[in-house]
Amino acid sequence: TYTFWQNQYYRGVTDGGAAVSASTIQGYMHQLYLLTIRNSDRTDLIVAGTTYFKYYWDSLVAIQRITSAEDGATGFKNIAFYGPGGQADVMYDSSISATRMYFLNTDYLFFEVHSDANFVALEPRESTNQDAMARPIIFMGNLTASNCARQGILVA
Repeated sequence: TYTFWQNQYYRGVTDGGAAVSASTIQGYMHQLYLLTIRNSDRTDLIVAGTTYFKYYWDSLVAIQRITSAEDGATGFKNIAFYGPGGQADVMYDSSISATRMYFLNTDYLFFEVHSDANFVALEPRESTNQDAMARPIIFMGNLTASNCARQGILVA
């Protein structure tokens, strides 16, 4: 019922009218980037799966400019996306779905740690099948978001 809190969602075929490809991905990224902006808040990190990262990378070949011999010899550390009023680093992550691209505003993402379980050592325990002792160390944490409406996802 609280739709103002939901993240932004952009579907290539449904919202854009065509499948996501190297020729359409920049337009779709611009649309989603605009949806995540409010005042000076904007996406600063884009994480893409294999297919969408390759589409974006392929879409940049025509405008690629190598300004130093060092960059040309070693490749690029990251790719940038330029939207209205800012830029976001585009990173590849092999562990997410190949046809997903996450638009993140890291100002609203936090890693919360439980105060009673922040790498706390418990009492030593004796092993039942060997001459040894083990001391468990516990940790509890969670990634939280305070403004999901400034986050987005691009899907097929």
